[in-house]
Amino acid sequence: MNVIFSKRQKKYKTKPFFGLMLCLLCGCFSNPILAVSSSEQLVICAGQAFGKQWNTQVDLFIQEIFAVTELTPKVFHAPTKRAEQLFKNGTCGGFFASSKDFPQALDRIDIIQIPENIFRVKVEVFLSPQTLCITENNCMKDLLNSDIVGLFRSHQLVEFLPSITKASIVEVVSMEQGFNMLDKHRIKALVVPVVNINMNNLLIKYYNMVSVETITEIDLYIWLDERYRPYLKELNNRLKTLKSNEKWQGLFLSKQN
Repeated sequence: MNVIFSKRQKKYKTKPFFGLMLCLLCGCFSNPILAVSSSEQLVICAGQAFGKQWNTQVDLFIQEIFAVTELTPKVFHAPTKRAEQLFKNGTCGGFFASSKDFPQALDRIDIIQIPENIFRVKVEVFLSPQTLCITENNCMKDLLNSDIVGLFRSHQLVEFLPSITKASIVEVVSMEQGFNMLDKHRIKALVVPVVNINMNNLLIKYYNMVSVETITEIDLYIWLDERYRPYLKELNNRLKTLKSNEKWQGLFLSKQN
């Protein structure tokens, strides 16, 4: 084994035993997928949605899921578009949460989902009480080309909405921004995945908005870097257990079909 120092163009021979020890110390024979330190802090990016109370629930929920592993999860909340970018470039090792088309939308194939969905959300259309639908339960179809619909970032919904409405679509970075835009009549309607089972009541109370129709349902998942595959089975089992827990059904999870 020869080690070459290019500046002086001199060669120094190393003994075989020393070379082997150096290789072992540097991890020459380690498996990159399994090379996850048991004390590693796993940063999970999460899109901001409903404010501090929501963020706290997400933090607690993720802590519960990963309690069966030796990983230490830390949730980093950011506007969804930024959170996605941080996960795409590897700054974050996980993402909370997106639909099954996430790898294609992110253009990254080396990511995996925990097979069990976190929840199935109903996607609802919200309007201010002053706005009337021409056809009951078909508001999106009634919108015109000149109308603007706000949408909380969702790749699956971006592809789906043009099939049911002529209106233009703009993305909002948070639920609060969307409902403020709707309240100020900057958009005609807001399309929102209703995550929390009490969300409708909160929106009516604080924003005076009403849900006029449910247009579809989507499943959302936690996504991880491929190197966390060894933990997938136990995380999946843990998630199934938590979903049957009344604590999380009441505070966080939408009711499952």
